[in-house]
Amino acid sequence: MPLPAWQPVGENFTLSCRVPGAGPRGSLTVTLLRGARELVRRSFSGESPRARGAVLTAAVLARREDHGANFSCRAELDLRPHGLGLFENRSAPRMLRTFALSPEPPRLAAPRLLEVGSESPVSCSLDGLFPASEARVYLALGAQRLHPDIIPPRGAQHRPVQQQQHTERGRRPG
Repeated sequence: MPLPAWQPVGENFTLSCRVPGAGPRGSLTVTLLRGARELVRRSFSGESPRARGAVLTAAVLARREDHGANFSCRAELDLRPHGLGLFENRSAPRMLRTFALSPEPPRLAAPRLLEVGSESPVSCSLDGLFPASEARVYLALGAQRLHPDIIPPRGAQHRPVQQQQHTERGRRPG
């Protein structure tokens, strides 16, 4: 059940669980989980006693709350009616990382004119960025990448705004 490296919030991703060779399939139940919560559960009861293995697939809408959530698959083979036990197996959890990027462009606040040799703060802000704490935002002046100070937004830690400030000295023609 591989997950995408990063999944956009508001878009579907596919969860799939393969249980090869388990049988009889009519005694098999497969469940897709988000943490401990069941997303989809399917029992294969009523299928041929000779049938083996199963696949369960579901489309899941990515949400901000899913960032860092673990997804897994559980298979239960109930052989109690055959005088045996209930056998359960679970996949290793896979962590999902979600992101949201505002359709609005970043806002740059900078003076229109700057005298050579003077300094002035420049700031860039971007609303709707999630998770802001993991974003890589940079400023550039022409082809020169600047190394700004990151100033966290005031207020709540989870407010998705990122600001940067940089003071750039003008160069004298030489």
